[in-house]
This record gives sequence, C-alpha cells and structure tokens, in this order.
Amino acid sequence: MGMRFRRSVKILPGVRINFSGSGISTTIGPKGASINIGKKGTYLNTGIPGTGLYMREKIGGGQTSMRQSSSYGSKGYDPEFLRRYDLYKPVTIKIDNSGKIQIFDRNDELITDEVFLKKMKATPDFKAQKDQLITQWRERSEQEFQEAQDALSELVNIHRYSYPVKSMLEYEQMLATMKKKEYQTRSFDQAEPSKNEIMADLTAYAALHVTTKAFWRVKKLREEYVRDNLEPEYQKQHTEWEKKKQEFEKHQKEEAERQNAAYAEEYELRCAELKEAMAGSDEYVKSHLEEWLSSSTLPVEVNVDYEYDAEAGEVYIDIMLPAENIIPQQEVIRLSNGGVKEKAKSRTTIQSEYASMIFGMGICLTSGVFNISPAIKRVIASGFANRRDKNGNLIEECLYSVIFERDGFEGIEIDQQPPVEFINKFENRYNATQTWIFKAITPYAGLR
Repeated sequence: MGMRFRRSVKILPGVRINFSGSGISTTIGPKGASINIGKKGTYLNTGIPGTGLYMREKIGGGQTSMRQSSSYGSKGYDPEFLRRYDLYKPVTIKIDNSGKIQIFDRNDELITDEVFLKKMKATPDFKAQKDQLITQWRERSEQEFQEAQDALSELVNIHRYSYPVKSMLEYEQMLATMKKKEYQTRSFDQAEPSKNEIMADLTAYAALHVTTKAFWRVKKLREEYVRDNLEPEYQKQHTEWEKKKQEFEKHQKEEAERQNAAYAEEYELRCAELKEAMAGSDEYVKSHLEEWLSSSTLPVEVNVDYEYDAEAGEVYIDIMLPAENIIPQQEVIRLSNGGVKEKAKSRTTIQSEYASMIFGMGICLTSGVFNISPAIKRVIASGFANRRDKNGNLIEECLYSVIFERDGFEGIEIDQQPPVEFINKFENRYNATQTWIFKAITPYAGLR
C-alpha cells in the first residue's frame, strides 16, 4: 500500500483548504456538519462528534459547482442539534431499575432539554443503544428473578435433599448379589515371528547389500544369503519372542495375584459393612449417625439431638428449627415490560413457606437416619423453635412431633412429596391455624 499525503490549512472560520495527492478541495462548515468541494464532486459530511457515527453523501457533480440541498436536515444531524450536543458531550445513555431510559451529560446530570432530547432520541445511534440497554436489562431482570426463585426454593423445598430409603429385603438382595471383582489378565499382543516375514526382510537386505562385480552371480549369491540365514534368524527372533512372552505372562500372573488379593479384601469389607448396617448395632448406628450429621450439607444451619434404642429399632431426633425470619419477607415478581420488582409478601405466604420448610427439614433428616441402617424401624422427629411468650421472654416450644415409620419411606420418591401432605400420612402432633400460625404442642416421648 502506498503512502498517502494529506494536510489541512484553516483560512476562515468554518472553511478549510485540503491538500492531498489527488488535488485541492475546500471544506465548509463545523465538524459533524460540513460540505466538501473537490475535483470528485461535492459531499455532505454529517455525524455526531465523539460517537464514531459518521455519514458521507455525494450531493454534487464536479468541483466547479456546489449544490445546496433543501433536504439537508433530513439527511443528517441538523446544526441546532449538533450545537446543543456540543454543550452536553460526552453524552451517556442509562437505564434505571424500572426500565426507563435516561440521558446524562458530561457531569452525569440528567438532561432535561426537550428539544435536544427529541432530536437525540430520533437518531439511529440512540435507538441502537436503547435496544441494547433494554435487552441487557431484561436479561439481568430474568437472572435476578431466577436467583430469587432458586434461593426461596432451597428453603421451602428443603425436603428435596432427602435420601432414598431401602428396605431390609433390598439390603439382603444387595448382599446376595454382591460380587467380588477379578483382575482381567491381558494377552501378550506381540505377534509371533513368521518365516515368511523374515524371508522378506532378508531378501530386501540382500538386494541392498549382497553384490559382486560378476553380475551374473548376483541372483545366486542373494538366494544363498537368504537360505543360509533364514533358519538362524528365525530361531533367534523366536527365542527372543518366547522370552518376552514368558516375562509378560509372569508379570500378569503376579499382578493378578496382587489385585485379586486386594479385591478379596475389599469384598470382605463391603460384605461386613453391609451386614453391620443390616444388624444395626448401637455402636454402628451412633458412629454413622454422628458422621452423617457432621458432614451433612443443608441450605440452613440446624442443630440436632438424637438418641437410639437398638432393641426397639427407634431413633429420636430433636431438631432446633431456624426462626421464621429466615424466610425472605419480600418476593421478586415479573413486570409486563420484562423487568422485576420486589414486593412485600403477605403474612400468610411467609407462614405457609415456613411450615413447608420446617416440615421438609424433618422429612429430610429422617430419610438420612433411615438411610444409615435398615434395622431402624421408626424415627420420632420433633421440631423446636425459640419464640417469645406474652411477656417477651424467649422460650423453647415444640411446633411439631411426628412418628415416621420406615415402610412409609421405602421405595418413595421423597423429594417429590409435598411436605405437609407427606407429614399427614404419619401419626403426628402439630397445632396450626389455616394461615399456618403454630401453637406449642407436647412432643412424643423423646429427649426433652
């Protein structure tokens, strides 16, 4: 690409003479709304300075004449708009939380100039930026809505963290069908030497290296070379191949013995653990219950006291429930324009969501207890909360107590059960109004 030369000299306000390799031209008018007259014709240059938006349009033929266009204002940005724009630039277009588009000046102050705003909003650049801002705003709004829904669902549907519960029969079948793994030995995959292949190699070697000045004897000499070396070379390669094969098979045998010993130990451990789980000894259940409770991850912090009666196959769990204010007091709703806003929930909605959460917590924890051992026949789960009495004193009250029978959990997709409906399938105690205001109850015999 050749170098281009351009130089501009200002001679009058708004008039410039341009010197370039293609000749001389004259430019009239301010930046953003100027007319250029040159050998190639007359051009109208319009644009908004500082935005990168620019338009060049030919309006005249040769450099000897200059045509004035009566439609100048409709073909670009009129001087009045550009003059006002110069007062505010750089201009920033923003969108607020409600989806309203606003235009700010260089000092980040809201522009209220109606003439300028009307002209600005009519420009293609503004319309493009507006569409982009609205699209981004709607995407953010949808993300905020989904995040709010997910956060609430984590609490209200805490029963979805429940474990599948197997019956004693399923444990017995697992034990009966448990198989010990066996090491699969690999076959030696190196091909046995072939006399035909060796002969081909010897023939190729002889063709390159066996020669004589008595050319009439070359063929015979090469055939003799192949004949004399075929058997020795075959025996040599076959001996090496046998040695490698024996070493490989020896290594595979040793590896099989080592791996099968490890598999046998692993099998015995799995059988023993399964039998221990089925027996449900006091030591086994307590150690695994302690381990599970300390490692369990729920979306809320919860304290649990427990007691196990191995003879009766019963576990008592007392759950210290979180306070009602853990439920978000505001909800995020969609607007018709694609936005979102926060709205205060009704007391009934908050109390209903709290009921779903605390019942779901009891269901989830109970499923985890049943999952430890099939010897656990029932779980008596009671939920307690710290609440204030009429005098403002903080007291501990039981909100519900449920006797969960194991067979009510076996083979059930617990995470799909509505918590209140599921609780009501079992013998229970709770006293709540239709709007889910809980009153204190006496729990089934337990830890407290």
